Amino acid sequence: VSKKTDTTIEQYAAAWLKTKAIYTNNTQRQYSDIISYYITPTIGNVRLCELSKLHFQQLIAANSQHPRTCQLIRRTVLQIAESAVDDHLLSEIVLRPLKGVQLPKYARKERRVLTDTEKAAILKADLTPMQKCFVFFLYYCGLRRGEALGMTAADIDLKRLQARVCRSVEFIGNKSS
Repeated sequence: VSKKTDTTIEQYAAAWLKTKAIYTNNTQRQYSDIISYYITPTIGNVRLCELSKLHFQQLIAANSQHPRTCQLIRRTVLQIAESAVDDHLLSEIVLRPLKGVQLPKYARKERRVLTDTEKAAILKADLTPMQKCFVFFLYYCGLRRGEALGMTAADIDLKRLQARVCRSVEFIGNKSS
């Protein structure tokens, strides 16, 4: 059973966003951007208890030219709605149809391998031995910069030629945190 409330989607989303402080800065920024640029301007003034599949589908339709953004909007709206159900501000009956909202087709861009020219440039680059070690390690292990910088000596097994990635350094701008 949900409580009747005058809380708008914008107000609840702002409170919900504050609970995401445990996530990385990039994840927090992504949620904040989705709420600020897409949810609030379109359905932010709708009372939370009146949220319907029609509101949600209109939000998706308004952004259908950006299929990946629609996926992020869907994920964010559903998480907010699930939290509102947990807080007894939205009925489970309302949540079910929201999960059936249609998204535009999304084709993930194919990641490409380095060209022969790019591979040759890596080998010919004027790098110090330390820089070469880092670049080759990234290249041969397929690591991101933050993953490699988060590694310790204990994460590398030279006998088995294995590297274990279990942490990452996050960059805000060009500064690590």
